Amino acid sequence: MLGQFSRYAVIGLLLNAALYVAYLALVAAGLSPVASMSITYATGVVIGFVLNRRITFGHNGRPAGPFLRYVTAYALGYLLNWAGLWLLVDRMAVPHQLAQAGLIFAVACFLFIMQRIWVFAAPRAGHARNTEPTA
Repeated sequence: MLGQFSRYAVIGLLLNAALYVAYLALVAAGLSPVASMSITYATGVVIGFVLNRRITFGHNGRPAGPFLRYVTAYALGYLLNWAGLWLLVDRMAVPHQLAQAGLIFAVACFLFIMQRIWVFAAPRAGHARNTEPTA
């Protein structure tokens, strides 16, 4: 698990650093913090799936099932991020830069757990889950 988490952390740090810069640029260009987070979040979901599927979790099966689970997990992560921004920025007047930076780490931990136990989990005996190699 430590190896998986280390790979996940490196991918996450690099990807989120790039996405955070994009988030700040979008806000500076006039988009709202929530719209900027939404755009960068969707972009990160697609890139993150490709990287984490192969590099972090070594999943070699068909991608359709894991991708649907990944999108579901990230939809939940999005709702957590949105709720966090609403609470911290709109209700508590925390600067959006600080709020989003902290939420990146909280949501990332939630998503690692979801990927490990659900999205890319090895199938249980008698419950095969699209693990045959792709061509």
